[in-house]
Amino acid sequence: MLNTPLVIGSHPGSPWLSDLLKTIPSGRDVRVHRDGGYEIAALRTACRYYDRFVFLQDSTQVLHPDFWDIIDGSSPAWLFGGPPMYMGVYNRNQLELAIPDAPAVMDKASSIAWEGALSDRLPYTALWPEVTDATGRFEERHGRNNLVLENKYLRKWKGSWGQ
Repeated sequence: MLNTPLVIGSHPGSPWLSDLLKTIPSGRDVRVHRDGGYEIAALRTACRYYDRFVFLQDSTQVLHPDFWDIIDGSSPAWLFGGPPMYMGVYNRNQLELAIPDAPAVMDKASSIAWEGALSDRLPYTALWPEVTDATGRFEERHGRNNLVLENKYLRKWKGSWGQ
């Protein structure tokens, strides 16, 4: 069975990262992108190291060990239903074809716009399509109000949901 590498999008001083790292089993190849530039920068970094990987933002937590079996056995896919929030299982060859014209430097607004553009360019199915913004609940964590999206495998605290 594959041991799909994990790439985490983060930023310097993130209060979220340690929460996620506590939920990753030892032996899993983990690369944390802390250099900013939002998700596309992290995905480009991942393409320099891996042919196949799973991408999570630091504001997630793995809730069940079967998450890894599902990821390791998956074809390229978004993790949750729309919008996919960049979280997915990627193959480098497909991803590199989808993002060559993405800006090298992004702000939050352009990152959100590219989230939709990337899901249009990579029309993957979702592993858990029932998890969407419409199924979330609200919770304060790390000093912000979050839309919490989750199932038994994964939890995501989403700080931008069109508010």
